[in-house]
Amino acid sequence: MASTVRMFRLTCGAGKKSLFQQAFSQCARQSRVSLSTSSVACQDVVRKIVPNEGFWDKNEQMKRPMSPHLTIYKFELPALMSGTHRATGFYLSGVIAAAGVAALVLPANLSSYVELVKTLDLPLWVLMPAKASIVLPVVYHAINGVRHLAWDTGTGFEMGTLYKTGFVVGTLSLLVTGGIVAYFSDLI
Repeated sequence: MASTVRMFRLTCGAGKKSLFQQAFSQCARQSRVSLSTSSVACQDVVRKIVPNEGFWDKNEQMKRPMSPHLTIYKFELPALMSGTHRATGFYLSGVIAAAGVAALVLPANLSSYVELVKTLDLPLWVLMPAKASIVLPVVYHAINGVRHLAWDTGTGFEMGTLYKTGFVVGTLSLLVTGGIVAYFSDLI
């Protein structure tokens, strides 16, 4: 029991309108409503709907290109910082959950594990980056969180301001992390 569906296949030129605006304008023209568009070519496609047809099979039959997804984008600083903020939040949530489970399950307390690490007598070139890898996500997420709180007031959304505050957050995160690691260097 296959039914048919009528679809439009759109190809757009290098106009200034969005794909939606161009498609809407083209469909409105076909309905005899006058709207101006740049180069849009609509083609009626009548296609049978086949039950249990796979997504990729359907797109191949309709000669749709495979989307390059994230590989076509150039990641600017705001996008990278947004992703990093989300990743550090996810990481910190996992660390807090794991620390809670570890406190319940492990036989000794935290100070005995600190003493265990001290007895390993690790060189500074191993110990300092390990400490920084623990501290940096916390510091970055906290400082960038203040930036997000500033955004909640409705300020700082201009592109120049986004880049400036992004560089400030990155620089401060590295400096504060270095300071914390240096200050507590005798702890472990």
